[in-house]
Amino acid sequence: MNVSIVTKLNDSLWSFNSTGLGPDRIDFINHVLMEEKPHMLYLQEIWKYTSEISELQGMFPGYRLTGVSGMDETVSITAGRKYGGLLCLWNDSLCDMIKPFKC
Repeated sequence: MNVSIVTKLNDSLWSFNSTGLGPDRIDFINHVLMEEKPHMLYLQEIWKYTSEISELQGMFPGYRLTGVSGMDETVSITAGRKYGGLLCLWNDSLCDMIKPFKC
């Protein structure tokens, strides 16, 4: 996967439409985080339920995360694939400045 598909909003804020978070995507995202060291990375289309987002903590060394699903967990998907969702990752050095909250 080519790093050029990641949108660099500025030196410290990046964005990527991940179209899911399978093992290949997680490896690619970790490569970007290790090589480019953005302060924050926004991932769109993570295709995870809200209950699955906490399981991602620890998969991106040196970064914390919070996110929201685009899917309603009470409705089972009977056709098609998972969709939507947003994940925000921030460098551990920003932990004193970032406090996630639920809306």
